[in-house]
Amino acid sequence: MLLLIAVLGLVLGFRSSDALASAYGIAVAGDMLVTSVLVAMVAREVWQWPWPALLPVASLFLAIDVMFVSANLHKIPDGGWFPLLVGALTLSLMLIWRRGRAVALARRSEDAMPMDLFIDLVARISR
Repeated sequence: MLLLIAVLGLVLGFRSSDALASAYGIAVAGDMLVTSVLVAMVAREVWQWPWPALLPVASLFLAIDVMFVSANLHKIPDGGWFPLLVGALTLSLMLIWRRGRAVALARRSEDAMPMDLFIDLVARISR
């Protein structure tokens, strides 16, 4: 139901299929670029691809994706701003959440009792 409401809001908000197509074009090109960057990172960090093997493959895909994104930049004023805004807001929320979680865990660790001391205390109490 929420997805239906969001889609209807987008269609009514953009008021024309051209503006909606502009938003779609930017979203798809941006997704392709981000996916290429993430696959290159996974290939290096997880699959342990050596740089000489990774650079030509990643460069090819990144060059193609950068061309797609640059070809769609003129669509930003016509509706392409919307997926960029949603992406920026989502990234901001994720980074704020990550930082806040790290701070909360650090503060919790400061006040925590060391595990070996806790186990000794529980062992003494249970005797």
